[in-house]
Parts: sequence; C-alpha cells; structure tokens
Amino acid sequence: NVRRGSFAAYLPIDHPDIKEFLRIRGEGNPIQEMSFGVCIDDEWMRSLIDGDRQKRSTWAALIRKRFETGYPYIFFTDTANQ
Repeated sequence: NVRRGSFAAYLPIDHPDIKEFLRIRGEGNPIQEMSFGVCIDDEWMRSLIDGDRQKRSTWAALIRKRFETGYPYIFFTDTANQ
C-alpha cells in the first residue's frame, strides 16, 4: 500500500496575481485538483477592517471562492509567528 502525496500552493494575499490565483478550481480553469491557500498578515487585515476598497474586493472574492469550493486555505502568518 502506497499513500499518494499531496501539495498545497500558497500565495500572499497582496501578490499582484491574487485574483487569478483565486480562479484555481473554477469552472473552465485547467487547474481543478490542486489544493491552495492564501497567506494574510495583520497589517493587511487592519487595512481591510479600516475600509480599504481594494482589499475588501479581494476579501469578497476569497470568501466567495471558499464558500463555493472549500478553498483557499487561509493562513494568518503573524499569528503563526507569535
């Protein structure tokens, strides 16, 4: 018996390609089976809470994707480093 390996790709939420990254597992996207996650730091979250429109748009896309597919994983980097 051999267990297959698995992999999850992570991208910082402020990466310029984050919107494209969030399309993984989307209908018509060639990447359907890869697990993926987003890294978020405290500074980004504070800006989101303070009302930054671009961050709110990215957050909405992330939450929508998570509701539809169960992905991306969300990794809070500053919390992990404390």
